[in-house]
Amino acid sequence: MPKKKYPLIAFTGIRRKIALILTSEFRILPTVLLMLASALLMLSSCLSSLRPNSMVIARVNDFQITRGDLVEELRQFHRYQMRSSQAGELDITSFLNDMIDRRLFIQEARRMGLDQTTGFQKALSDKREDICLQVLKEEKIVKPCGPLTQGDIDAYYREHGQVPPRLAGMSMYESQSVKMRKEEHFSQVYIQGLKQRSKIEIFEQKMKLPEQKLARAESSRSDMKKLQNDPDPVATVNGESISGQDLYEEIKTKVAGMNGKDDAGQIALFAKDGLNRLIEYWLLRQEADRQGYLKRKDVKKRLQQAEDNLLYHTFLQNVLGPAVHVKSEEIERYYQDNLSSFRSETMVYLEQIAAEDPNSAREIYRELLQGTDFTFLVSQKAKESKGVEPQRGRWVSLQEMQPELKSLISASGLKEGQILPPVKLGSEYTIFRVRERKGEEQIPLEKVRLRIEKEVTSQKLRSTAKDWLQRLRAASKIVIDENNVRRIVSMHQL
Repeated sequence: MPKKKYPLIAFTGIRRKIALILTSEFRILPTVLLMLASALLMLSSCLSSLRPNSMVIARVNDFQITRGDLVEELRQFHRYQMRSSQAGELDITSFLNDMIDRRLFIQEARRMGLDQTTGFQKALSDKREDICLQVLKEEKIVKPCGPLTQGDIDAYYREHGQVPPRLAGMSMYESQSVKMRKEEHFSQVYIQGLKQRSKIEIFEQKMKLPEQKLARAESSRSDMKKLQNDPDPVATVNGESISGQDLYEEIKTKVAGMNGKDDAGQIALFAKDGLNRLIEYWLLRQEADRQGYLKRKDVKKRLQQAEDNLLYHTFLQNVLGPAVHVKSEEIERYYQDNLSSFRSETMVYLEQIAAEDPNSAREIYRELLQGTDFTFLVSQKAKESKGVEPQRGRWVSLQEMQPELKSLISASGLKEGQILPPVKLGSEYTIFRVRERKGEEQIPLEKVRLRIEKEVTSQKLRSTAKDWLQRLRAASKIVIDENNVRRIVSMHQL
């Protein structure tokens, strides 16, 4: 069957989680994230010194929350914070209560039989498959790939006709891009090895059938329905069939993007590329099965955590969500009460000159302050990569620009024509001039109505969740080992 993705958000506490289900993410400076990450890593290290992992810190009906559970939740919280750019003060007692609330919802979901529904079982099966593929990638690709080296940097940039920077001077984004390319190469080599050891059959004569159907699918719903249920195989991988239906699901988005154009050649190309992706996916899934990951203790633990997360998420969406309704007047009132929050983003047109070292950058900055024409210096002193024209100016969103630059521009007051002192971005030192700014206009209600509806819904969802939790806590037996909690809190405060 084609792969379906069911995005799961790592648990961040019942109040944080509900607030994030229907609202957009807020951005903060990476320096704050770094501080939070350091605190969490230090806390995890401190907690790891407490033994044993099985030390019980709370009981929720028949479920025990152990020190090990708390450490794992803190690690997940840390990964989620870094991934979503969220941050906040960490309170161990509040965090533990969030864990208890979450467990109450999971238990209630099981009591309601949500874990027995067809949709949940399908999602759980897909998640099981995802985890096995993640373990396969970690052990067969990421670990053999190893850490990024200067040799990797040199090879990557020379392949693109550019001068390689030093690894120590690269930004996290730049180094991650190279590392991803390195892992992609290892992945290709690994998959090629699987292909050589496998029996793969492609039925060329049957490939024409889905192509013809796809060409008609845009103009006929009945043809689309037939294709979606077409069981005929177009290929087999070690005896396991890939059907026309599987192929259609893989390429239907690209075919729809053709806007009804009847281009059999393009469709055939989509089908060929799509079938190759399916073959590679089938190979990886089969290899994960052969490795027997489902029998391993560490994988079983990940599977149980995934099942709990999925069940918790299902409860929020299927039980709490439908109970919330937002009226038009509530949206209008929210808009009027928060007018300053609904303004267009600030855009700044920046001209730039890049230098390789801080001394050169300071010299360029001094000349500019003395009246030298900015455009002239761009043409004379801008650092040019081989075959690449220097970037002289561009519109940049203040909300999305790099933190170092955003901080510098905000401190300057966003004055048009102002020349900013050199700032280190990646391996370069750059001087910017603010030529123009725009934005910050009031956005009409109709353009943000959906956004406000989500926010009001989120607020009501939090209130609904609070009511549910009051009832669940009243009907449940919850015991917290205050002594063990105090030990953990004292370690956190050291």
